Amino acid sequence: MKTLKTIISITLIGSIAVFSSSCKRREGCTDPNAINYDSKAKHDDGSCEYSNTDDGTNTSTTANLTFKINHLYNGQAIQFDTILYANLAGNNHSITRLRYIISDIRLYKSNGDSVMIDGYHFVDYKNTPSTDTYSPSVAIPKDTYTAIAFIFGLDSAKNISNAYPDLNAVNWNWPEMLGGGYHFLQFEGNFIDSTGGTTGFAYHMGTARKITATDTIFEQNWFLAQLQNSTVTINGDATININMNLEQWFENPHTWDLDTLNNMMMPNYTAQKLMNDNGRTVFTFGSIQ
Repeated sequence: MKTLKTIISITLIGSIAVFSSSCKRREGCTDPNAINYDSKAKHDDGSCEYSNTDDGTNTSTTANLTFKINHLYNGQAIQFDTILYANLAGNNHSITRLRYIISDIRLYKSNGDSVMIDGYHFVDYKNTPSTDTYSPSVAIPKDTYTAIAFIFGLDSAKNISNAYPDLNAVNWNWPEMLGGGYHFLQFEGNFIDSTGGTTGFAYHMGTARKITATDTIFEQNWFLAQLQNSTVTINGDATININMNLEQWFENPHTWDLDTLNNMMMPNYTAQKLMNDNGRTVFTFGSIQ
């Protein structure tokens, strides 16, 4: 049988051990910038580890980009529903709707390599102005890029009827009889016609249907919008400004007369190809912030 003295001695030793353990400071990495940071550590034991550098600074090798599209007419921010604009053909007109889609943004390097941001972005600038901003969820490597480009519309691999519920929900489908898939552009407004009256126009772009004597051919009508002078150095999260110069839909390289081409342009093969030509000069590089 243990004596009272023995029991007291054992208890005292246990208490000392517990006290000693609780007083000892936990060691580990105490630098929040380290990848093995220990929030419970009270004493730095020199074990901190860092990614991508050897100088104790945690520097990511990737960055997140935001693309901001500025909608301009002759250099000025556009306004809706008022006849304020005159195109090269002399048609005084308004803008009542502006919806379009861009996809697969690509950044090129000087050695010919490139980085593609897969996916698409739908812009409905009048009804949802915030869609002028696109923030992809994929980060890109920090680097210097010598050019930026993107697809206007959807390429043949993506332009598939009813493939995207969000586009279906906003009635963005292109008729099956015209090749199916989706619209690329809806640019609408009113203009003063040759009689002095007001007439609406619907500048809609998508797959081009060509009917020959023996066949019906559906031509993919997307184009690559290449931004000139778009060298950028990405060394952190940044916003890239892109300008959409709406007057260019009407003037370069083809002068567009709304008295001649204003409606029923979706099934008009010639009109679709003219839009494709003019669209290549619509987008320009703005700035990086």
